Amino acid sequence: MLKNILGISALAFFSNFALADGNKFDGPYAGIHIGYDTSYANGTAYDEVSYPSGYTFSNSSLGSTVFGGFVGFNKVLTNNVLVGIEADYEFQDADKTSSELDGGEPDDNFSVKSKAGDAASFRAKLGYVFNENRTLAYLTAGYAIEKLKNTYIDTVEEPTLTSTSSNWYKGWTVGAGGEHFVYDNLAIKAEFRYTDDDNQVDSVYSSTYKVNFQPNKSVRIGVAYHF
Repeated sequence: MLKNILGISALAFFSNFALADGNKFDGPYAGIHIGYDTSYANGTAYDEVSYPSGYTFSNSSLGSTVFGGFVGFNKVLTNNVLVGIEADYEFQDADKTSSELDGGEPDDNFSVKSKAGDAASFRAKLGYVFNENRTLAYLTAGYAIEKLKNTYIDTVEEPTLTSTSSNWYKGWTVGAGGEHFVYDNLAIKAEFRYTDDDNQVDSVYSSTYKVNFQPNKSVRIGVAYHF
């Protein structure tokens, strides 16, 4: 689906299709959004020779309010099909702490705090304009990146030992949304997105943790100004 959306958008940009004249959605725009994001982080520990050590962790339901901004550019064709590109950057502050699991059983001497941080995406859009050129429904897909910091806490030692790893997790995102003009060049929008990220490796004392940070489901509402 991701390849299809990107391919159709690129084809429309570089084809000889005629552009719609004077459509409100045509051209550059910028705005702000607020929303809610939820995901999970889990990991598996490996020893110095890359064998599973039996330790794992799972921090589910990393939910957080997100706030950010976006910029984009649209082209509307004569058949009311819209193609475009959009980039966004947002801030979040979700965190959760849980005990590590040793063979599936909680070990209260060791815990992991997962903290989700900033996120960004660069996406293609494909949509349809209707309602006398005041309303847009669209699909969107593209590249996404999110930050996750894990703090590994060992309370056996005195004082308590901690080891922190912070990584950017890269992946893809796909979603759908709608936008509607409420006044001159001002529009409101709503969007749902699903993001799938890659895995990263944290170095923890004399071992490593392979960390999985996904899936990420989010909803956003925003205000856009079309120039």
